[in-house]
Amino acid sequence: MHADYKSHSKNIICDANRLFKLGNKASTAEYAFSKLLAIPVRGIHLSNVGLGEKVFVIGLGMIGQLCVRGLLARGAEVIACDPSMLRRSFAEKIGVTVFDPTDCDIVKAVKGQWNDGADVVF
Repeated sequence: MHADYKSHSKNIICDANRLFKLGNKASTAEYAFSKLLAIPVRGIHLSNVGLGEKVFVIGLGMIGQLCVRGLLARGAEVIACDPSMLRRSFAEKIGVTVFDPTDCDIVKAVKGQWNDGADVVF
């Protein structure tokens, strides 16, 4: 199996230059979550979001939360939606405008924040 295609497999074969040694400052469970971080990091990189761009994030699960933080770090203006009040509260605590998509029209909510809509949607 090649790591590009089966990275969630129990065992993989890959070139040694694609490996790195884990330190002992975190548990293996914590290191396992680092793979999830690659998803929003790659998306943000490919979108080339920059300072002041308006970004709408749909869903504030683990990947959405990581995405929001990465976007804020790049200077983007971020709004997000999720039906979970708990998930919305995590994003709201770091300055993200949030709303419940089950309580409103998503398009109207985004245009209520930005007349011309979002530059990028995740």
